[in-house]
Amino acid sequence: MVQARLPDDSFGLFMIDTGADISVLNRSTCERLGLEVEENWGIVEGLSGTTAMNRSVIPWIRLGEAIVTNIEVAVDLAGVRDEVAGMPFAGILGNNVWSHFTVEIDYPADTLALHRPGTVKVPKNFEMLIFDG
Repeated sequence: MVQARLPDDSFGLFMIDTGADISVLNRSTCERLGLEVEENWGIVEGLSGTTAMNRSVIPWIRLGEAIVTNIEVAVDLAGVRDEVAGMPFAGILGNNVWSHFTVEIDYPADTLALHRPGTVKVPKNFEMLIFDG
């Protein structure tokens, strides 16, 4: 999970999903941000099958000091709730966000660091995960 600052200057709690091509936003967060939603825009496919997709675009999110702009999101997908473990939940950040960075995840330390591509020296014992867009 990661917190991101949203265009209304609030924070949203997002799940990190490096297997998702597109990010997801729940309906209540979309409404709070005043985003236009294109209903029945298309179909999204996942491990559990296919489902109809409503679409919107978040103008920007801030992750630490980094800002990602014009993020296409699937809205109101089945299974994406407004709350997780009693905390407000905004959605899922997929590879249309993570592809802007070299993402460093240290599971034992429970940390995630974002680097501009080409700016991080990779340790010898790393494992590369490549996303080709």
